[in-house]
Amino acid sequence: MMQISVFGICLFLFSVFISSCSQIILKKSAQIHYDVWWREYLNVRVISAYGIFFLSSFLTMYAYKYVPLSMGPMLEACGYIFVSVLGVLI
Repeated sequence: MMQISVFGICLFLFSVFISSCSQIILKKSAQIHYDVWWREYLNVRVISAYGIFFLSSFLTMYAYKYVPLSMGPMLEACGYIFVSVLGVLI
C-alpha cells in the first residue's frame, strides 16, 4: 500500500488553491468590457489565469506521486470551499 505523505497532501491542496485563484481572476476579467472582441481573450489577466491553470495541473500530477488516486477527489473538492471564500473576500 502506498504511504500517504503530508507533503503530497499540502502540494495537492496548494494546487487546488491556485486553481481557485485562477478561476477568480477569470471571473474578474470577464466583468471588464473591451473595445474589440479579441482583447477579451488576449489580455494579461486571462493569459496569466490560464498559465496558473497549467501550473496547477502539473502540480496535481506531481502530487499524485505521494497521494493515492482514491484520495484525489476528496482533496479536489476543497476547491469549492476555496472559490466560495475567495469570492466573498474579493
